[in-house]
Amino acid sequence: MRLRLFKLMVLLLVIVSLLFANAHGVSDTMLKEKFTYGSGENVGVEYLDWYKYPYYSSILEEYEKKGYKPAAAEPIVVEPKDFKLDGNKQPGLYYGVGGKDTGVFVWDKDINSCEWSFNVPVAGLYEVEIEYFMPPGSGNPGIRSLVVDGEIPFIEAGNIVFHRMWKDAGEPIINSIGDEVRPGQVEVQGWRTTRLIDGSGFYPTPFKFYFTPGIHTIKLEYIDQTIVFSDVKLVPAGEIPSYGTVKEQYIKNGYKMASQSIEFEAESNVVEKNDPTVRRESSGDPLSQPYSPAYRKLNVMGGYRWRRGNQSITWKFTVPEDGLYKIGMRVLQSYNDGLPSHRQIAIDGKVPFKEFLEYKFDYGTSWNSEVLKDEKGEPYLFYLEKGEHTLTMTVKMGSLTPIIQSLNADTLLISEVLTDIYKITGSNPDPTMIMNFLRPFQILKAT
Repeated sequence: MRLRLFKLMVLLLVIVSLLFANAHGVSDTMLKEKFTYGSGENVGVEYLDWYKYPYYSSILEEYEKKGYKPAAAEPIVVEPKDFKLDGNKQPGLYYGVGGKDTGVFVWDKDINSCEWSFNVPVAGLYEVEIEYFMPPGSGNPGIRSLVVDGEIPFIEAGNIVFHRMWKDAGEPIINSIGDEVRPGQVEVQGWRTTRLIDGSGFYPTPFKFYFTPGIHTIKLEYIDQTIVFSDVKLVPAGEIPSYGTVKEQYIKNGYKMASQSIEFEAESNVVEKNDPTVRRESSGDPLSQPYSPAYRKLNVMGGYRWRRGNQSITWKFTVPEDGLYKIGMRVLQSYNDGLPSHRQIAIDGKVPFKEFLEYKFDYGTSWNSEVLKDEKGEPYLFYLEKGEHTLTMTVKMGSLTPIIQSLNADTLLISEVLTDIYKITGSNPDPTMIMNFLRPFQILKAT
């Protein structure tokens, strides 16, 4: 009770401060006119409209309570010729896009929405998988919003991101004073397959939808950037085993530890990344290689720029023999004010076990050597066949997700109360007038 009363008192003080700061300001602009896109759309209203829907996390909790399981069914494929556009129109198909011989759908800003119908054979949890290609454009990712069976299912459905991929245009060059200079960025073109997931890195796995037998529809609505779509699939929800299960399989298969190890520099072996601002950085630590006491060396990868949800980096490496390997790395995580950071770790494009969905890197003020390990300190083992492999690390919010969502909820509460207050006071209230806000606004009462 005391905590709730304290929070409400703080909220009231914040609201009054904001209200009368505006009263003495020079602007007479109404609140709803202050927060707009360049096009003049009202962001405040749009924000409030979206936040009337539940978080996806509450949907997952409901699924768990009801005991819903992944569907025991085969994938259902919808080809581009069967896509439905605005007004139930059929799309025009293009051939040869990105080297694909079959017909594909080019979705630009002139098309508001695209819908797919699936005849679901058995009840269960499903995920939506899309093969897509990002044509050259502004460099921004493609963004769509999601509608399921004619309804917006949850807040996160408003931000479905289709990433572009990038890489360095070459190696760093040396400038006139001996420092290394970053290379430019080039887009890595190609067809990619993704499953619909939140655009902020709140959740480690793709969106799951519970469907009963019968016809169901999935619709995406245009927000930004042209995207080319090939097949769209409704697939049974994926299940990732625990490390214990994987380790038992290693033992059954008789896998042995590899006798050789390899080492590579993180800044040099990058295959691709989904954000061009994630780049090589410079560290003056003597153990960071290559090192120079006199000149700047771009000798690390990531850093502060690699902190936003779902930013990913993929490295390539080659192992000399079949066997079980450990993964170790030098890391510095000093950017999060004492809080941990989380990365999803995938080998050859797949997360090997649950513990790698949101692997935690603790805060620290200095570089340290980190062997990927469980809570008891036992290193994780990975079976790799001889040859080339990839390692992908993706930013996830992990344990910070409920905190961020709680802050969003508090921000929404303040926005709602401010909107109601401005309806009464206007944008330029009289500072000499005494108002009892507790009477008209029940939300401010400690109940």
